[in-house]
Amino acid sequence: MGGRIKKIKQELASVSNDRNFLLEYRHEETREIVRRERETHSFVRQEEVIGRDEDREEIVKLLLEQGELEENVSVIPIVGMGGLGKTTLAQTAFNEETVQQHFDLKMWVCVSDDFDLKLLLQQII
Repeated sequence: MGGRIKKIKQELASVSNDRNFLLEYRHEETREIVRRERETHSFVRQEEVIGRDEDREEIVKLLLEQGELEENVSVIPIVGMGGLGKTTLAQTAFNEETVQQHFDLKMWVCVSDDFDLKLLLQQII
């Protein structure tokens, strides 16, 4: 057993000595990285959405109740990890016939991770 441990230590030492990462410190001007924003739209095929009927109905109920309030703007947050179907759920609620008939004006806006209120308001306007 002692021989195996000694051999393993030698191999680890060899790997440690052979590593050549060539890490250098350089100072460069930062470059602006242009990322393509994720774009969404309000269209989704209802037949492709499975198992979200109760959630959609709850959101529609909240939307219709909030439409009766005197406030100009209200928010219904849908939160969770990426890929869970938050956008799809919002799309199905947005496209619900009762919602379409209830509100005179409707708008679909995508809010990215890089939240910029001024830019968002400009896009809405």
